[in-house]
Amino acid sequence: MMKLKKIACHQIVFEDHSIQSMAVVELEDGFVTRCYPLEGEQPQTEWLSGTIKLQRDNQGLMKAFYNGKELK
Repeated sequence: MMKLKKIACHQIVFEDHSIQSMAVVELEDGFVTRCYPLEGEQPQTEWLSGTIKLQRDNQGLMKAFYNGKELK
C-alpha cells in the first residue's frame, strides 16, 4: 500500500540552494514527488513551521528533511 503525504511549510530549500516560500511538498512512500506553491488551505496537508530541505539519496531519489530528520 502506497503512503501519500502532503506537508506545507514556510520555505523549501532545493539542492541548488534556491528557495521556494510558502510551499507544499508531496511525499510518496517517503520520496518527494512534487513541490508547489501553497495557495490557500490544502485538504489533508500537515503544516510545519520553518524550512524543509530537499536532498537526493545515493540512488538519486529526492528526500525531504525537517530539522535534520527525514520526513516519511
